[in-house]
This record gives sequence, structure tokens and C-alpha cells, in this order.
Amino acid sequence: MERVGIEAQASQPIRDLSGGQQQRTHLAQVSARQAEVLLLDEPTAGLDINGRKLVADLVSSKRARGVTVVMATHELTDAEHATSVMLLAQRAVGSPDVALGDEYLRECFGFTQPHERPQSPTTVFSF
Repeated sequence: MERVGIEAQASQPIRDLSGGQQQRTHLAQVSARQAEVLLLDEPTAGLDINGRKLVADLVSSKRARGVTVVMATHELTDAEHATSVMLLAQRAVGSPDVALGDEYLRECFGFTQPHERPQSPTTVFSF
């Protein structure tokens, strides 16, 4: 709980915590597990920038230990750092440069990203 910044709330029932604190509690539980595969569903939802960094650090740490991380997200910035991406709406599978390329984003969302994507993605999320 200390790693995710909620040690002060350790004695509180989870239902009494804010949405972000509940999310951090779930991250603490995930962090403690020794699984070979980690499934995350919208792990950055409801988190501030510090919480989002905690998720990225947790995933990086798990990947460094050889854990396979599968993450569902609606956040393109999270997906950009993945090793592989599946854009389900357009059935695109590939590197972030391919699956999050202008063609697929335009077809799926009606727009392209207004910023440059990382040239060499760090392995943060792998599918």
C-alpha cells in the first residue's frame, strides 16, 4: 500500500475510499501477486497524473520480471507505449505505429493524433 501511496487509508473499508484510492488499492493487490500473466482493465481510469505514473511503473516492473501484461484501455497515450496493440473497432493489430496510425484512428474515431508518437516505444505494456 505504501508503494501506491495509500498507506494512510489501510484501515478504512474500500467502499469508503474515493475512486482513485480504490483504484490504487486494486493496484496494490495486483502488485503483491506473483502471476505470470497480468490482466488490467482500464487501470488508469479515474487516476491523476501521479496515479497514472504508478500504473506505468507497476507495469514496467512486472514486465522486467517477465510477466506478460494485457491491458484494456481507451487512453491512446497508454497504448502508444505498448509492444503490440489491438484496435478492436477496426481489427487492427500491430505495433503502436501501425495500429495507432493515422489511417486506423481516422476510421475508428474520425481524427488523427495531434502529437508525435514516440519513435522507439519502451516496452511498458505487452499483449
